Amino acid sequence: MIGNYQQRPRQVVIEIFDSMARRGLALDDLIQISGDDLKSSNPKRAEKARRVSKCWELMARLSVCFADLEQVSRLERHEGDVATATSQKLLKTHGFL
Repeated sequence: MIGNYQQRPRQVVIEIFDSMARRGLALDDLIQISGDDLKSSNPKRAEKARRVSKCWELMARLSVCFADLEQVSRLERHEGDVATATSQKLLKTHGFL
């Protein structure tokens, strides 16, 4: 049961990373793009701000904070087990590592 509890948060974080990849976002975008960008006269900047907003909404709905994303990203670079290698490959595929 304990192993299952530890896997669930990682699966949720991977779901968020997958969502970010579909929207063309990186971790830095979540910090650098603000709500003020929603009103930007540059349509590309405003659209990116909308995608970032959707990502923050998903994170709130799944109760995942930004620090959790950073932690998993860091752990994925340093652990060497098979499950991590699979997750790391997924993160690399989506441009997060």
